[in-house]
Amino acid sequence: MRDITLEDTFRHQFTTRQFSDGVPTQLAGSPVLSVLEENNATPITAGVSVSVDRASVTGLNEATVIATAANGYETLKSYSIYISTGTVGGVSVVGEVVGSFTIDKTAQAIWDTLLTGSTHNIATSAGKRLRQLQEAFVIAEGTAEAGTATTITLEAGAVETVDNIYRGDRVVITAGTGVAEHGIILSYTGSTRVCIMAETWVTTPSTDSVYEITPASVDVETIQHVIQTGGNLAEAVITNAAGTDVAADIIAIKAETALIVTDTNSLNDGAISELAQGVPSATPTLQNAVMLMYMALRNKLDVQTSGTDALEIHNNAGTQIAIKLLTDDGSDFSEAKMTTGV
Repeated sequence: MRDITLEDTFRHQFTTRQFSDGVPTQLAGSPVLSVLEENNATPITAGVSVSVDRASVTGLNEATVIATAANGYETLKSYSIYISTGTVGGVSVVGEVVGSFTIDKTAQAIWDTLLTGSTHNIATSAGKRLRQLQEAFVIAEGTAEAGTATTITLEAGAVETVDNIYRGDRVVITAGTGVAEHGIILSYTGSTRVCIMAETWVTTPSTDSVYEITPASVDVETIQHVIQTGGNLAEAVITNAAGTDVAADIIAIKAETALIVTDTNSLNDGAISELAQGVPSATPTLQNAVMLMYMALRNKLDVQTSGTDALEIHNNAGTQIAIKLLTDDGSDFSEAKMTTGV
């Protein structure tokens, strides 16, 4: 029996024979074919036709069935093709079944086949691959037996009874109460099949909640706040509460960073005062060092050659703030350290 898809056009060849000797004989008498659906007494005639003596071969016939929903066909049903009008060798053959077919039954049967190691274990077969994928991504499934705001009780006989075997995995509600919800399992008690969840359910699971347990690869310690020694570290950092040493260090770093930002902004945007008269420091601040070079470049700069040779640095008002003595004996030239101006 052939299985076709709804909306297909199905062609089927059959032979009509003389009753007396079995010799192929023409289907005559203005032949008509009809199709009968299982458990339905009303035949389908729309879209059904027959061509006799195909390829000029006596007795070779072809039935054509346009199996559309509009013509009355349905998925997951079986159909028989029979002669509703016609004769062979002058004898009526009305009621003679000449073919049969189903619609979408084979595909449905394949998808509904249980994937088990005993029936789908041929190496590299599609069935085994599908079974392995299912086992890798769905650890367990069933219908909940109970639920609370933070728990779900798994179906008896459909899950493991080892404590915490599902710890860190994810429960997904696939149908029924709470459909589309999911959550991480913090702990699992095998004897009662109760999962304690990391977060409160939005909708409490009930006895009609269909679930799947899938691998989540979650480190429960990172989400179960009470496990962390010394309180909730994440909250301590966020609230600036010095509840732990790490939190206190982070707060101190934040304060230092704020001072650095303030100093940087001051250096970038604030005006720097000119240096007062005096000996420039050997370990100046960055501001003083920059200002000394700026004053030497911007302001009046004298090189005294009468009397004591010296390089003189002035402020904006022309006051000498620092000098550097110069010596030149005709062969060597040197500059002394800066001293205070006069």
